[in-house]
This record gives sequence, C-alpha cells and structure tokens, in this order.
Amino acid sequence: MSDSHIPRPQPVVVPTGQIKVGFNVSPLQQGEEGFIETCGYHTFDEGLDFYRILEVFNEYVKCTGLSPSSIDRILVCISKEKTYIYANDQLPMTARMRLKRAVNAEETIFKDDIAGIERLDFPNLQPPADCGFLLLISAGWRRGMCFDLRSVTLDSKTSSKEAFDSIKQMGGLVLAHLNFTEKFLLSNKDWGKVLDKGWFPFVFLPHNLWENLFTSITNNWSLQKSEEMIHDRWLTLCDDRLESWRSNEYFTNHTEFFSKAVSAYKEQDWLTVVSVAAPRVEGLMRMAFDSWHKQQKIIDRLTEHIKQQEHNRSLLFPDRLRQYLNKVFFRFTKFQKGNLPATRHTLAHGLVSSDSINRKEALTLLLLIDHLLYCMPQVKGD
Repeated sequence: MSDSHIPRPQPVVVPTGQIKVGFNVSPLQQGEEGFIETCGYHTFDEGLDFYRILEVFNEYVKCTGLSPSSIDRILVCISKEKTYIYANDQLPMTARMRLKRAVNAEETIFKDDIAGIERLDFPNLQPPADCGFLLLISAGWRRGMCFDLRSVTLDSKTSSKEAFDSIKQMGGLVLAHLNFTEKFLLSNKDWGKVLDKGWFPFVFLPHNLWENLFTSITNNWSLQKSEEMIHDRWLTLCDDRLESWRSNEYFTNHTEFFSKAVSAYKEQDWLTVVSVAAPRVEGLMRMAFDSWHKQQKIIDRLTEHIKQQEHNRSLLFPDRLRQYLNKVFFRFTKFQKGNLPATRHTLAHGLVSSDSINRKEALTLLLLIDHLLYCMPQVKGD
C-alpha cells in the first residue's frame, strides 16, 4: 500500500504546559548536579526503572480518552505552545526491514523472514516544527519507548527534523529488541559458551533451530541432533541462498568459488568446501569495504558499518560478530606440531590436517558467508 492510500492521521492537540527536556540518569538531591538523558531508548526488560519512565505517557494517554492497557503505540510531539498526540489507529506505522527471501506485494511476512529491522516510518505524518518527541511501541505484551527532546532544550543545535529522524531509527532498534529479546539478552557467559562451540546466531537460522542449538550448548548437551537439523535445512535451501549471493555485486568475484563450495557440501566433501570457500571470506570483506589494512581494521570497519547502516540492536549482532571473527574464524593459533583447529590462519599456512575439517566446519563457514551477505553495503533498490 502506497502512502497516498493512508489517511492523514489526526492528532489530539492540547496545551503543552511544562516542557519536558529529558530524564534523570540517576537519583539527585535538591541542588545536586547530575546528567539528564535528552535522547535515548528503554525497554520492558529493564524492570521497574522502565515502568517509572513509562509513566510520562500517562497524561497524554488520558487526553486521548483511551486506557493505558489499550495503547499499542503512541507518538507525542511536544512544542513550546502545543502538544500533538497520535495513538493507535491515528499513528500509521511501517518498518523498513531486511528480509531473508523475496516476497510479493501484500504477502504475509513471518518472524523467521526478518533479517533486520532498520527503522520505522509514519506515513503522511508531518509533525509541526520545533518539536521534541516521545514514542511508545509494543510487540505483544512487550513494550519499549524512545525519545529525542534535544530540539526543545535550551541552546540546542538539533533540529526538529533531525530529532524526528532519530526517533525513526531508534524506533527500529526498539522494535527489533521487542521481537527478538531472547537473543539480545544473552549474557556474556552464554555468548562465551556459544563462541567456544564455534557457533553464532547466523541470519539463516530460524528461531526454533537457534533455540534448540542454544539450549543444547548452554546445558552442555550433545549438539549432534541440533546440528543435524541445521544441516538438513541448509541442504533444502542452499541453492536459493547461492542465487541470493549471485545477485549481490560485492559477491561477484567470489560466486564461482562459493558455487563449487555449495556443490561440494551437497556431496559431503567437507575438505573441498573449506579449502575453496574459506580464503574468499577475507577477500570479500576487503573488497566490499575497500580496506587494505591489517585484519583487525577490516573487522572493525565491517562491524561499524553495520551499526551505521542499522543500529547496535541489529540482528546481525555487530559487536558479537566481531568476537566470532576474532575468536573463531580468524583466531590466531600458535604454530606447533599436532592437530590444529581449522581457522583462516592455519588453513592459509597449510597446517590443518584433513581430520580437523568436518561437516560442522563446512556448515558454519557457509552460514558465515550467508550472514556476511546482509552485512554488505546497501545499494539503491535493495
């Protein structure tokens, strides 16, 4: 549906009263100096502190005549004179997403189709000039909010347009967090266990397969069944994934190598998969980001690009991806006799025995390549 078919939303307009400029970061006594948060986001999993901040919406919800429990989403635009309140049906909302598959117009999108939620938009909603913004959104029972009040603070250099754009990007971040909370709330300890097993929440993995794998890892259970299910799904979809790789301009110089690797995987030739595809990963990253520095610089440029293109709540997990690349794929291994793990480092120097290259090494390599597809710089029309 184009924006022209969406009715222009009608806000509830009320006098502003006291202008809100932010939220205190920590409790302050009278006369005590401290920091005020003028731009940020918070989600339900923060507990009581979140619900205290959420009370700022009470006065605005009351103005709409709706009950707090009936609010699915609400945008408050605060200017010096008037406040404009858009709620529920009067707040049309769309989300810019990256999807794992091609879809037709009006086709239903499922949670497992989502590779990333970049930002929100509010079709046909043009807020008045010189406003600060508060936004509350929901995903089922989960709630999150974001705000940018910089444009109504004293001596601010942030325009209302910039603040509204900030709300759209933070809104995408919050929506991603609400829909995929379980992944974002993994502790450092749990992440360590996942990385120690050589795994990562690759974009390819649907929710049920990731949950099975993660549960097995954190409980020290055998991964055989979980890895078998992932293997079966990859065999079913690998040709489709290869076609997606072919359609990306940054993969152009590598697709013949990746095609041979996918064919070898279907033949259970793990040695060929790893030998052919692994050396191309660094080249793919270097050429895509025009980076000819040391390896760590390439990884840093990749992960910072993801944050800029989306946000730090990206489903590509930029900071964790940095850890995976450093600790698993690119990890340094001291040269010595005996069985060495299959890493880019040991492969390049011919120090890996064939016994070290198994189905799991081949599978995770191809899943990493597929994950990197979504990390590439976007071109117009993507």
